[in-house]
Amino acid sequence: MKKAILIFTAILLISEGSYCQWYQRQYGVNNLNLLTIEQLNEALTKSKTGLVFGAVLAIPATVGIISGLILMQAPFPESMGKSFAGIAYIILSIPLEILGVTLLGVYSSRLKSIKGTLKSTEMKIGFINYPAGKVIAGSVTDFSPGFSITFRF
Repeated sequence: MKKAILIFTAILLISEGSYCQWYQRQYGVNNLNLLTIEQLNEALTKSKTGLVFGAVLAIPATVGIISGLILMQAPFPESMGKSFAGIAYIILSIPLEILGVTLLGVYSSRLKSIKGTLKSTEMKIGFINYPAGKVIAGSVTDFSPGFSITFRF
């Protein structure tokens, strides 16, 4: 049992690390701001579809777990078959619940980052993202006093 828990935890940690920068894998860009509006809308549609798929998996799995718990706590001794059916419901519903909740988490964070990018006020000029709110009208200098150490060999 300990090995199964450790393997399951390792799989979850590996899958969490593989989520990083999904846009680089799908679109070949290093920054989400470099995607075009069409690509952002496509990613938004995929994220919404994944979110719905996660909910479709998670909600029936939750119902299966709850019904399995209710069947497991049957008060009559002749209902041993119902008790085993409850255990079977729980065993079959837990992986679906884990998968659904994981998909909900992944796609909701993707959806949040895509919507944040769509609401961004940065101008996209070539490869440079220039913030629209920070216009510099003149030269900017900054003096900072300090010491310099020079080593000569």
